[in-house]
Amino acid sequence: MSMELSKKYHPLDWTNDHVAAWLKWCSKHLELCPIPKSHDFPNTGYELCSLDRTEFDRRSRNRRSGRLLLLHLSLLRQQVTGTPPSPSLTTPEDGDLLNSSNSMYTCLVIDNFIITIHPEDAKLNC
Repeated sequence: MSMELSKKYHPLDWTNDHVAAWLKWCSKHLELCPIPKSHDFPNTGYELCSLDRTEFDRRSRNRRSGRLLLLHLSLLRQQVTGTPPSPSLTTPEDGDLLNSSNSMYTCLVIDNFIITIHPEDAKLNC
């Protein structure tokens, strides 16, 4: 994926439609229950990226869903910035949410998400 394309889809630049599409995708592919409601989340990517772990848990109405959403958002941001997610995103009991053996899956999930929203531009780079 080119750097221009990566910047184009930086979560900080998302609109309300991007946030809603991301929540819908995550609900399906990460099997979130209850399904997060887009009206419970901010309307912009900038505001979404400003939420902390507690806010993700509260707005998702489920701790597991909140942690998965925050981790996935951090991984999407990593694709643009190159900065890995903070270790504080997972606590010891959340260890199954992210481990090194899932790195290929993470890459596919991120690219699959981009393909879901913008199929004409996305390319697998795993």
